[in-house]
Amino acid sequence: MSSSLSVHGWLAVIGVIACALLRVSVATGEEFAPHPHQLDVEVANLSSFVADTSLVRVREHDIAGTRFHLAQDLGIQTMQIPRVLLTYWFNELKAVQVQLRYFEASGSHGLSQPATFNGATLAPGQRLKTGDTIWFDGVLYYEQRLTPLVQKYFGQFSLVQGLDLRAKVGLEYTYLDFRLNNGKARVTPTSKGEESKEDFYHQELPMPTFGLELRRQLTEHFALEGTLKGNWINHWDSLRPEGGPVYTSQWGVETHWHLLYTNPVWLGGIGPFIGIGYFFSRQFETSREDGNFIRLSTVGPEFGLSYSF
Repeated sequence: MSSSLSVHGWLAVIGVIACALLRVSVATGEEFAPHPHQLDVEVANLSSFVADTSLVRVREHDIAGTRFHLAQDLGIQTMQIPRVLLTYWFNELKAVQVQLRYFEASGSHGLSQPATFNGATLAPGQRLKTGDTIWFDGVLYYEQRLTPLVQKYFGQFSLVQGLDLRAKVGLEYTYLDFRLNNGKARVTPTSKGEESKEDFYHQELPMPTFGLELRRQLTEHFALEGTLKGNWINHWDSLRPEGGPVYTSQWGVETHWHLLYTNPVWLGGIGPFIGIGYFFSRQFETSREDGNFIRLSTVGPEFGLSYSF
């Protein structure tokens, strides 16, 4: 089965499960209300399958870059994406949230013909490895719990009853230093360039980011958690020129759905969960000198632990 079929299959599963479970409720939504100065800690890992549409391409001056598909051409078939999420509640409605996440982009694949990357012509007959790539992101949110307002004006609708809803807005920053053979892949004798890496982070900008979180109690010990987040910028000046202004265009969307288990008698404030996550990001940096493009689409099972105190 191709990676793209895997992605479409997982997304269908996400939709079916979310629609079915959102219709089930045994509570009012207030059981999710935090207490003032509560700290929520969440540790999770997304074990994802990389879609066929994921690729990287780097132009340098007039030397067009080869399209390297992450899965087929670089061997990045799967990706582990661990993250840590911290939420501090000032009161029952307002919180600040910080997330740190790492992308384990390790792959290896043989190169059968010459290819270009960042102005370098890579020699065939070698294996390209991406294990030295450095890729992580961080985001700072302000979060507002909307449950009292939603229940007041829409509580008569069955879909809303028992639903805990939160909105958040913040800034996300991605650090990506994409490397083939740690930037030292073998090049042809006539190659104009020597480095096989690209520092996407150099033109990266903080991304305005918006998100929604929802929770619904299903049984005494099980609850559904869902998140949706998105961001977008178009042709913004990075303010870091390379042969002239460099303009950055970037957008992303992701969603996560978890089945959370809680049992205060046995586990205290610890809540293990399993679920499904989807992540998409597209980044394009362009100037007279540069043309850097990367797209990642990945989906798969997710598991982790949450703890509140």
